[in-house]
Amino acid sequence: MKFGGTAVDSGKKIVHITNLIKSYHNKGNEIIGVFSAVTGITDEILNISRYILKKDKNKIKEFINNTRSIHVDIINECIKNNTHKAKALHVVEILLKEMESILNGLALLAEVTEKALDHLLSFGERLLTPIISYSLLDKGIDSVYLTGQEAGILTDSKYGQARPLIDTTKIRVKHNIDPLLKEKKIPVITGFIGADQNGNTTTLGRSGSDYTATIIAACIDADEVWLWTDVNGL
Repeated sequence: MKFGGTAVDSGKKIVHITNLIKSYHNKGNEIIGVFSAVTGITDEILNISRYILKKDKNKIKEFINNTRSIHVDIINECIKNNTHKAKALHVVEILLKEMESILNGLALLAEVTEKALDHLLSFGERLLTPIISYSLLDKGIDSVYLTGQEAGILTDSKYGQARPLIDTTKIRVKHNIDPLLKEKKIPVITGFIGADQNGNTTTLGRSGSDYTATIIAACIDADEVWLWTDVNGL
């Protein structure tokens, strides 16, 4: 099941989605969730790269604070258990500090390479998946969150438009995901993201989360891929 950015841009929507996943999981289905970043976050990361070139650290701080506010509001709305909430907030804070450090480092150089941009763009999905996972745990559904790299997606090094090295990816994904499904856990995986043979973060291009879902489905011989959307007319 893949969910797009507009389907996860509020705590209320995430409650709805996790209830949806729970209902199908409770019917005996093995489910993997693949998620895009919260709508608008990827575009904001692209926008902030312009301010890196201007060495504008105030804009960087403003961006980090806005991103924190969005994700904290979502956590507070979709996770009730204080332990799960605290863990989700902790993971988000660690990621935000890492992203801010990278942005400030790039601002010193006044340069954003394609490789660096792919690493930055990965944060949108990486911020969301722990929230989904802890929201599922909040409902009593065992879950683990993974990046595309941790799931096993290996790509070439064409940053911004990477292609999976499918033979190796198939072996790795099956090895990493099958045990989780056997343990009745729901893997929650970042869409859009892989890694090259040197471990560098790569992205699969826009609409890469749909691609991620179908790559993973092919690797584990899934029966179906469901691309959930709330876009009118589809």
